[in-house]
Amino acid sequence: MGDFALLIGYLISYLVMGIVCSLIARNRGRSPVGWFFIGFFASCIGLILVLVLPDLNQEQEREESERRRRRRLEEELMQERMKNQAFRGHATTRLDAHDGELGIDTKSGAPSALPPPPAPRAHVEGVPADGWYVAMPGHEPEGPMAVSEVQARIEAGDVNKRTLVWHESFDDWKTAGDSPLHIWLS
Repeated sequence: MGDFALLIGYLISYLVMGIVCSLIARNRGRSPVGWFFIGFFASCIGLILVLVLPDLNQEQEREESERRRRRRLEEELMQERMKNQAFRGHATTRLDAHDGELGIDTKSGAPSALPPPPAPRAHVEGVPADGWYVAMPGHEPEGPMAVSEVQARIEAGDVNKRTLVWHESFDDWKTAGDSPLHIWLS
């Protein structure tokens, strides 16, 4: 009778191990029937295996999440492509309008007859005719003004050799005596 009780005890422990492995396997996305038999025949080794193997439910959730993310990125990419295409159409329309106004064809890529460069600025006695700035002591700089206006200020005595002047051809402000305006200063 003792051997029979021992046999029943072993059978019950194997059944319990099979059921435990089966329940754990089901929660981890694996076959409960297959893991019942593994747990039944391999006992503790089956339990360790089912606990060590990756959870298939988590892997499926991760894959589904990745599919959703990929789908969302593909939709965003498609929207960006549509925006880009619309922008290109708008830019092409604007460039065509500019080409029409200028009378040139920038689409062909061939050199075209561009409008002539702007005429050089006129000079009065070698001095640029416009674009002058004058800084009177105690006042904000004034300009741009024509050289004729600066000449009138020189004649009126408002601008002298120490008055600061600037022109776009200068790197920095200069005194009128050190600038091309010196020819009209006494």
